[in-house]
Amino acid sequence: MKRLTLAALTTILLILAVVAMAQERKMDRRKHVQMMEMMRDSTMVNMMMEHMAKDNHMREMMMQKMMQSAKGDEAKMMAMCKAMIEDKDVHSRMMKMMDGEKQTAESAAANEILIKFKPDVKDGQIESMASEVGLEQVKVIKELNLRVFEITSGKSVDEVIEHCRKEPFVEYAEPNLTYKAMKK
Repeated sequence: MKRLTLAALTTILLILAVVAMAQERKMDRRKHVQMMEMMRDSTMVNMMMEHMAKDNHMREMMMQKMMQSAKGDEAKMMAMCKAMIEDKDVHSRMMKMMDGEKQTAESAAANEILIKFKPDVKDGQIESMASEVGLEQVKVIKELNLRVFEITSGKSVDEVIEHCRKEPFVEYAEPNLTYKAMKK
C-alpha cells in the first residue's frame, strides 16, 4: 500500500511539473510574440533605445549580450562594431552615452588618427597616402586590422580624416580619441 501511495504521489508531482513547464513555455512564446510586435514599431524601438541610453545597468547588460552572442567569433564581433559605427544614428547615440565631455577631433590623442584599410590595399598605396597627407605610422593593431597614425603636417585632424575617407582603399578613418570609463 505504501508503494502504491508513493507511486501515486510521484506521478501526480510529475504531472504537475509537466503542466507548469508547459504553461511557462506558453508564457515565453506570448512574451516573444509581444516583443517581436514591439520591435516592428519604430517609435517603440526608439523609446526602448532612449531608456537603455539613460540606464547604466541596461547598457551594461546589452553589451554583455552582444559579447556573448559573438563569443569566440572575432569576425562576428567586428561586424557588429562596424555596423554600429557606420549607422549614424547608433554612432551618435553611442557618443552621447560616453561619460564626460564629448571630445572634438582637435583634441585627439597626440594628434593621432585610426585608419582601417580594405583587405586588398597595397603597402605602396598606404605609404603614398601617408606621405601626401603628412602621416607617420605609430602602431599596427593586427587583431582589429587597424593602424594608428600621427599627423606630422600642419593639417588638422578633421582635414586629414576627410582626405583619408576619400581614398577608395580606406574602410574608415577616425580620430584617436580617449574616453573615460563610466561611473556606476
